[in-house]
Amino acid sequence: IPAREVTNNGEISQRLWQQLWATVALPDVCLVSGDVAELSPDAKVYSALQKSLDKYCRAPRQWRVVPGNHDRRSFGNLFIDTTTFDSVFLDWRRPVWNFDHPFIAIPLDSNPRRQDRKGMSWALPLARGLVSDSEFKHIRDCLLEVSRSVSSEARSRLAQYADMPV
Repeated sequence: IPAREVTNNGEISQRLWQQLWATVALPDVCLVSGDVAELSPDAKVYSALQKSLDKYCRAPRQWRVVPGNHDRRSFGNLFIDTTTFDSVFLDWRRPVWNFDHPFIAIPLDSNPRRQDRKGMSWALPLARGLVSDSEFKHIRDCLLEVSRSVSSEARSRLAQYADMPV
């Protein structure tokens, strides 16, 4: 989303974006994959997208925006900037799921962190598309979180029927 497509009141004015929401049913779950920013991380664009997703998604916060390399690195791949994206999308690393639909999204970060690069300092400015050991641990932790949430939701839904006559 080019920054020029964000209005003064923080709305996305891009014609295709408006047409999309005018023609589809409101989603239960929405996953937006990067690159959201056109060239470099842009808090104005991210805030407008957050506002738009809150408006158009049926369930509150049942959406995730997963960053691309332009969302976490300035000028394409030259400089690391994880704070701009992360300051708007605070929970982007958390899994998103919906009890009524067989769907789980687990966002991954394929950008090497300093502790994960293991002698690959030359690759630090590049979007590698590789997943480190810490990301596999993240997958496990997300699946455990979803498992606990699903169990809790199932118990809650069953409890409402506990006192019903058979």
